[in-house]
Amino acid sequence: RLVGRVAAGEDVPIPADQRGTPTYTDDLARATLFLVERGHRGTFHATGPERIDRFSLARKVCSRFGLDARRLIPKPTCELGQAAPRPLRVFLDCRKIRAVGTEPFRGVDAGLEALYAWHAAEAEGKGSRHRAARPS
Repeated sequence: RLVGRVAAGEDVPIPADQRGTPTYTDDLARATLFLVERGHRGTFHATGPERIDRFSLARKVCSRFGLDARRLIPKPTCELGQAAPRPLRVFLDCRKIRAVGTEPFRGVDAGLEALYAWHAAEAEGKGSRHRAARPS
C-alpha cells in the first residue's frame, strides 16, 4: 500500500514512534512449512532479525522503489487515529525457531531487494499478459 500511495503522489502519515522487526512474508511461509513438515507444535516467534522504526522503514522502501520520501509524514501514533491500538515496541524472542533449524530470515535491505524483484516481475508479467490480450 505504501508504494502505491506514494507512487500516486499521496502524502502518507507514518508512525514515527513505533518500532518492530519487519518480516519478509516468504521467509515466514518457508519457516511455517518447515515446522509443519517436521511435526513441530507449540508457539514459535518468527520475525526478521533487525529492529527498525516504521518511519525509517518507510524511507528505505521509498529509496528502493525510487519514490519521493518527502511524501512520508512522520506522526506520533496517538495522532494517527488507527482503528486498533498499536504497541509502540514489538520485539519477539526468536531463539526457539532458530534452535529447530529454520533458515535465517532476511534483514530489511535483503527483504526489500526480494520484494522489489517480485514487484518488478509482477509488473512485467502483467504488461506482457496485457499486450498478448490486445488485438493486433
